[in-house]
Parts: sequence; C-alpha cells; structure tokens
Amino acid sequence: MPVICAGCHMKIPNRKFIACYHCKSTYDLQCGNITDKKFNLMTAETRATWKCHNCRNNQSKIMDIPTPVRNGQTAITSTHYSSNSLYNTSDIKNTSKTKNSTPQEHHNSPPGSIYVTEDAMRDLFDHFKTDICKIIKQTVTEVVVSKFIDISQQINEFKESLSFFNDKFESVMTNLRESTATIDRLQSDNAELKSTVKDLSVRLNLAEQHLRDSNVELHGIPEHRGENLVNCLTQLCTTVGAAVTENDFTQVTRVAKLDKDSTRPRTVIAKLRTPRQRDILLAAVYNFNKKNPESKLNSQNLGIGGKIFPVFVAEHLTPSNKSLHAEARKKAKESNYKYVWVRNGRIYVRKDDTCQALLIRSTESIKLIK
Repeated sequence: MPVICAGCHMKIPNRKFIACYHCKSTYDLQCGNITDKKFNLMTAETRATWKCHNCRNNQSKIMDIPTPVRNGQTAITSTHYSSNSLYNTSDIKNTSKTKNSTPQEHHNSPPGSIYVTEDAMRDLFDHFKTDICKIIKQTVTEVVVSKFIDISQQINEFKESLSFFNDKFESVMTNLRESTATIDRLQSDNAELKSTVKDLSVRLNLAEQHLRDSNVELHGIPEHRGENLVNCLTQLCTTVGAAVTENDFTQVTRVAKLDKDSTRPRTVIAKLRTPRQRDILLAAVYNFNKKNPESKLNSQNLGIGGKIFPVFVAEHLTPSNKSLHAEARKKAKESNYKYVWVRNGRIYVRKDDTCQALLIRSTESIKLIK
C-alpha cells in the first residue's frame, strides 16, 4: 500500500520518509523538515528515536517547571539570541527571574545558565507580535499612501476633464443662445418679409389688373390659318349691337395655352382704347345672350363657317384673379350660390336675389361662402 504523509496527506512517491517513534505517524522529508543530506547521515538508531514536531511541542507543554539548559544543546541558546538577533537572552533571563523564579532558585542556579519559562516565551511572543504589528502598520500605511496619491492624481485629472467639459458646455450654451437669438430674429424678419411680399403681391396684382382695364378675353373662337381677328371682332360688335368700331381696337392677338394638351382654341385678347368701350362691349354681349337664350353668341355669329362653337367674352383678369375666380365659382356651386360675376377686375358672389353680394378679395374670403 502507498505510504501517506501525515503532514501534507499526500502519497510519498519514493522511499525516503521517516516515522515518529512516539505517535507512529509517517512524514516525508519536507514535512519532517529534514534534508536529503541529513537523512542520509542519520543512523538507524537516530531514525528510530526521531520525534515529529507535534510530539516535541506537546512534550514541552507538559513540563511544569523550568529546566536549566546548557549552552549550545537546546533550541533556545545564546547562539539564537546573539547581538544581531531581534531579542537578547538578557531579556529572557531577567523576565524569568522576576516572574517565575524564587531567590533560592536564583541562588542555586548554575552560572551562565538560561531558564526558559512559559512567561518568558509569552513575553517573547508579545515582542514579536508588537514588531509584526509595526511592520504591518508601516506596510499598510505605505500602500494606503500610495493608493491615496494615485486616487488624488485621478481626482485632479477628473477635475481637469470636468473643467474642460464645463468650458465646452459654456461655449456650446453661448453658441446656442446666440443661435436661438439669430433664429428668433430670422423668424421675425421672415414674418415681416412674408407680410411685405403679400402686400407687394396684392399691389402688383392690382397694378397688373389696372393695366388690363381696357382688355377683353374671348374664348372659343376657332383658329384658322390666315385669320383676321379684327374683322371677327368687328363682326361680333355688329352682331351684339355694340357701338365699337374697328378703330377702337388697338391690339388683337392670341395668347399661349396654359395647358398644352388642351384641344380648345387659344384665347383671343383684345385691347380697346378706353375701359368705357370695354364695358359697352361686355354689356352688349350680356344683353344679346339674355335675349337669345337658345342661340347665345357663337362662332357662326362671327362669320366663321363650319362647326358651331360657343363664344364667351369676359374681362381680362390677371393669373392670380383667374385662379381666385375659379375657386370662388367652385365653392359657390358647392354652396348653391346663384350668382358669380366679375366687375372691373373684382370678383363678386351672391346666394340669391335677396342676399347681399360678397366681394372675394383673397383665398381667406372664400371661407365666407357657406
């Protein structure tokens, strides 16, 4: 069976081990505190009387009286407590004399002998404990101081970083406040510009409409190559009975289509000398259509042969007013309004004959049509 060491409880791989003659426990050389050289020099008798540390310690505790020991023969001698040692034998000698020895014992003690007592050993351990505590305290203090220095450096670095970020934050906040003030100023300027643009748009629209006060639009006149639009308009005035001659038209032309895919003929724009002549022509067309509800003004009345197309005559409106007029007609139709008309570039609506007419100035005015 393998031999088990009583100290480390491990199997002893070789045959170098020793047994205590007192407790019969087996130890390897390392746990027995024996070197290979010393083990080889030990005789059989020495090996047979070898005691383990536990048995030696127990035997020393059983002894109640101090035992005089000769110099150089026991574990505690003057050699162990020399001037270079941590403690001097004089301390043990004095302690043993004062605590556990009687005057008679001191008188009978042989000269140069050292008495090792339990109190002396306790004092020795107390001194050793005190020095160990001092060493531990010093070591702990050094470690704590070192760590404290590292922590202080880290705190200083953190403070520097915090100061850097605080400066950056203040800079960002300053830029943010400046940006906010700039945005507020731009919003105010934008609102003012919008108001100005709206006012200018209204004024421009009025100016454009004023330039068209003498114009009329004619829709539905068929197009022919080599056509004479002045003769067509002269024939129109003769048909409706308007006191307008050929010399009253300063310019007659067709304009481009807004929708290029449309199959309808291009619109004809005629410019008269005065707005009064325009009104005379519009009134004559209105009366003609009213008197002839079954055969209103058409291309045949203008002396144009072929298929008959209805012809419409109206004031020449600006693009903005045309869009507003279209929206007003759509809303009036949805709300069952009876009348929608244009007079001097202004758009009017009326629900029936008993209601008051509404002037449509802008898209906000269309909301009044209910």
